[in-house]
Amino acid sequence: MLEASVERPLVLLALVVAAFIGILLISPESITDPVRSALDTALPLASVLGVTLLVGGIGYWWYTRRQARVAEAKTPENVFQLGGDEK
Repeated sequence: MLEASVERPLVLLALVVAAFIGILLISPESITDPVRSALDTALPLASVLGVTLLVGGIGYWWYTRRQARVAEAKTPENVFQLGGDEK
């Protein structure tokens, strides 16, 4: 029973791969043309998204670095204590 459940997905995978290779060998344009069309449509959007993420990442890095510098500047380096109480 367990072997049948393991073999069925492997057989289906082998059939899908064989069908894909068969279509690719008979008519490569039927696979490459839709892929090329999808990439031509998606690449401008992907480039705008990439630039937006890059600028946002640099801005976030700069903001966190500035916040750390401001926090460091607010903390005193030397603390002078007069008296014997440590509170």
